[in-house]
Amino acid sequence: AKALQGAGFVVVQELRMTATTEMADVVLPVQAFTEREGTYTNAERRVQRFYPAVSPAKDLLPDFAVAAEIAGRVGLELEKDASVLVFLDIVGKFVDYADLDYRKLSEVSEEWPLVGREDVYYGGTSYNNSQGLGVQLKSAADRGETVGLDIPDLPAYKKPKGLIAVPVSNLYDQGSAMLLSDVLQPRLANPYIVLHPEDAEKLEAAPGDKLRVEINGAMVDAAADIDNSLPKGVVLVPRSLGMPITGPTSVTIKVK
Repeated sequence: AKALQGAGFVVVQELRMTATTEMADVVLPVQAFTEREGTYTNAERRVQRFYPAVSPAKDLLPDFAVAAEIAGRVGLELEKDASVLVFLDIVGKFVDYADLDYRKLSEVSEEWPLVGREDVYYGGTSYNNSQGLGVQLKSAADRGETVGLDIPDLPAYKKPKGLIAVPVSNLYDQGSAMLLSDVLQPRLANPYIVLHPEDAEKLEAAPGDKLRVEINGAMVDAAADIDNSLPKGVVLVPRSLGMPITGPTSVTIKVK
């Protein structure tokens, strides 16, 4: 839609009217997630299947089929007939998903704590998973790959000196979804910085110490956290906790 907007023409795929559809020239109706089946990969890299809960409304298509129809009009070929074929296409093109199929995603095994029995007390979910536990993808580190930091190629006088800050995501942060909750808001984490033990020792910082952090031209306060799994010279900075970071950048840290 963004590309088309530059040409003065906006197309939106949506299942209901929203503020975005009000700005569109064309709205293409699509199925709701409760009407579709397919796969998704969650935050722990687990690939799982999902199934339709209700029958789809008449003449509605899933998002991927609508996108494939549009692509076909401009000479691009995308899978449009079935979500399983889209998944097989992903398996064939991305090494992370190699050797996966719907059969493996549908396998189940006994979970602990046991659920779905006639016990007065149960743990975990309230029903027995019979539709598949999914498969957790290996991380790049598990595959033996070395992942570099995307640091811009700067002149020598501008190259980062000292510590490199890398943004990471929190499940619960200061984003709008959490701030709207009166229950969650007072329980959100305060800003913190994760340091390698040797870097913390050089700064004379202990876990919980208050730090003064200069990052992207701003001065912010954060608590110190220590993690020996980090490479030396790298610190982790959570996004959406009030610290201005969107990508790897140099950072200066002092103990307050």
